[in-house]
Amino acid sequence: MLEAESLGYINIQIGLKNALENFKNHLLSFLSSDGTSEISNEWNKLRKESLDIALNKLIPMVSSDVKEQIRETSERLLFFEVRSKFMDKLDQAPYHPFFNNGTVPKVLSISNGDGKNDAAVIAVAVDFDGTILEHYKFENNYRHPDFTIQLLNLIRRFKPEVVALSGYTVATNNLYHKIVSVIKENKINVVVDENEYEDTPKDIELPVIWVPNETARLYEHSKKANEEFSDRTTVAKFCIGIARYVQSPLLEYINLDESILSVSIHKNQNLLSNDRLQEAVESIFVDVACLVGIKINDAVRSPYLSSMLNYIAGLGPNKALSLIKGIEVNGGSLLKREDLILKGLTTKNVFMNCSPFLEIPLPSRYDKETEPLDATRIHPEDYELARKMAVDALDLSEEVKAEVEDEDGGVIAALYNEGTEKLDDLLLERYADQLEENGHKKRATLELIKEELQTNYEELRKPFHILNEEEVFQLLTNETKENFQSGILISSIIQRADNRYLLSVTQSGVICNLSRSSIFPYGDQTSLTSKFSIGQAIQSVIKSVDYSNFRCELSMLKEDMSKAVIKRFAKNEGTWDFKAEREDKQSEVQKEEQEERNKRVIKHPLFRNFDSRQAEAYLAGRSNGDYVIRPSSKGPDHITVTWKIDNLLYQHIDVIELDKPNEYSIGRTLQVGEFKYHDLDELIVSHVEQIHNKVEEMVNHEKFRKGGLQEVKEWLTRYSEANKSRSYYTFCYNHKSPGWFFLLFKLNPQSSIVTWNVKAIPTGFFFSGNVYPDMTSLCNGFKTVVANKKNHRGGNPQQQQQQYQQPQQPAQSEYNQARGGNYYNGGGYNDVYNYGR
Repeated sequence: MLEAESLGYINIQIGLKNALENFKNHLLSFLSSDGTSEISNEWNKLRKESLDIALNKLIPMVSSDVKEQIRETSERLLFFEVRSKFMDKLDQAPYHPFFNNGTVPKVLSISNGDGKNDAAVIAVAVDFDGTILEHYKFENNYRHPDFTIQLLNLIRRFKPEVVALSGYTVATNNLYHKIVSVIKENKINVVVDENEYEDTPKDIELPVIWVPNETARLYEHSKKANEEFSDRTTVAKFCIGIARYVQSPLLEYINLDESILSVSIHKNQNLLSNDRLQEAVESIFVDVACLVGIKINDAVRSPYLSSMLNYIAGLGPNKALSLIKGIEVNGGSLLKREDLILKGLTTKNVFMNCSPFLEIPLPSRYDKETEPLDATRIHPEDYELARKMAVDALDLSEEVKAEVEDEDGGVIAALYNEGTEKLDDLLLERYADQLEENGHKKRATLELIKEELQTNYEELRKPFHILNEEEVFQLLTNETKENFQSGILISSIIQRADNRYLLSVTQSGVICNLSRSSIFPYGDQTSLTSKFSIGQAIQSVIKSVDYSNFRCELSMLKEDMSKAVIKRFAKNEGTWDFKAEREDKQSEVQKEEQEERNKRVIKHPLFRNFDSRQAEAYLAGRSNGDYVIRPSSKGPDHITVTWKIDNLLYQHIDVIELDKPNEYSIGRTLQVGEFKYHDLDELIVSHVEQIHNKVEEMVNHEKFRKGGLQEVKEWLTRYSEANKSRSYYTFCYNHKSPGWFFLLFKLNPQSSIVTWNVKAIPTGFFFSGNVYPDMTSLCNGFKTVVANKKNHRGGNPQQQQQQYQQPQQPAQSEYNQARGGNYYNGGGYNDVYNYGR
């Protein structure tokens, strides 16, 4: 509700709207006098007026306070919901096929990016310690026979324990099935190191798993990725991010740094301030980092791992960095936890907070310089308690105890040699009662000590989460089960049509099937091909979804469409504006009727019954220069040609139809400005394609720069400062008026940037009142104009600069240009209809 209010959709008012008078009368009953005299009545009148004044001031204050308390409560609850959702992402151990929790696998990550246009398949081999052993680009697409040979050679050479796969689109699913089939057909198993995994079966098939890509998508374009792997392609960086996620989801999220706020955690996370969201995220980092612990000596050698040190209790970015530098100065490794104090690496308070989470693994053999308890989560202040438990478990006499404690590793090493199962014989409850009698509450600590002595630094996180079919569907389509399930209305584009069925595809890449019986009711003999055409956008309702194969069945029958899932809201008298609802509905009906009147059918392969937004969506995935012919909102004597200039840049050309035989026929003469054509084919070839050619000539010219106006201005400023003796000019798109270009030039570093306007027309480039047939002529014409202005410039610098100024082109779309407005300009622009003369 607060979000809707911030967006201006609703206005929240908290008060006593229907009960205010009763409330006033209730209060007045305590204030009023029971007297009946005129004086009593006057006093009661004054009391009532005073109460009205008080409540008029008090109620808004109380309402505001109540609203603020509700906001704070909602924010607090949302804060903990975000924490819980983020914990689900982090609470998973590294993946391992042998289910050895905490063990890091060798990963072969593979991806083909967006999978479009036979995109290259990239593989990255990552060793146990995160080292990139190999970056491999397959020579052929996965459909090529050689792909299988190359994949098998790579697997046999690297011997991975898991193949991790992810991508941007549904196209990656075909690659996944190809890899799985190659591994099954060739019976590729995980290569087992018998020394490390003695009891592991030897016939485990090499697993192929889908991996969430939200961290990899942020990493591949990050500054950190460019610094670490500047020589790698974007997809290779994506594969590295995928492999690292398999080895440690926690570290991948931590290393996103400030980008972590871009991760989708909770659907309402945007309602928290960035500071509160950051607090929720970082508090979970601290929880999980302390749950896992960190091998401190590995962190000293690995900047990637050391990032986790920032979230160990008692530390932070500054103290973590200071600790690493201190260890490097003192030999490069930490031999004992107590050295943190003895060598002045931390203060006492920091030591007490961080020490149990800094793991120093057990050495191959014990000596006087090692402390076995440093390989556990046991706090140093409880080491003596742990040793006492070990002595009791071994049932040592005082003499034997003294001898054992003098040996390497002491009594803890003796317990490990004898077997930690002896701890099961201890009566911890009775011992805890004795400690409590002496004022020491150590019941939970005793259990922790026992667990850590038996399984030191055991992995406490949940197993690595393997994505199910619905999660893989969401991964590759960005469609959730809530918005893509049976009963949901969706839009799709027809890819194939005959009289038996329609095959369409959603914008997210899901293949949709519509049988004839799901389009027309029984007995309707209407031809499908006469009503539907390839490229047409349709709306239908989902009947069923096959998430594993990214396919669905649709229906366009009225009874199915009417049952589509629509959110219903309670509408109560007094709280719902029924008059505004009726007006909105009437407006929608009129709009639909107008759109129905505007619908036309023109027999031409390029015609689509689109509006401007549908036309742009249709052309979005097509090549520059592609176009569609569509109806115009200006009436039956107009049509519009929409063509793609560049990504997110489309020109809508308004065409006037003259000499029309009837309302539904195409005009015998088609006019765009002063250009006239006899049919649609001539219009396309002689007008649209010629403009496209001129745009391409402009874009391919050495003086053209892509990017927005401000970006090009900044580049021109930097260039001018670097080349102080030169003036320079360049061209760029005018994104607000597609088909127009900006011509920017700068005389010297001290002068401001001057912006003029150029338009691509079928006969060349329109600039400063003249038409230039090609770019060479345009550049020469520009230089002539500048030279003429130089010869007539004023006497002072301000006047000289003003000589070059040309009023800016209004930001209008092409079809707005054709409504009769003139482009205001001082450089010789004619009326927009006359630019071709």
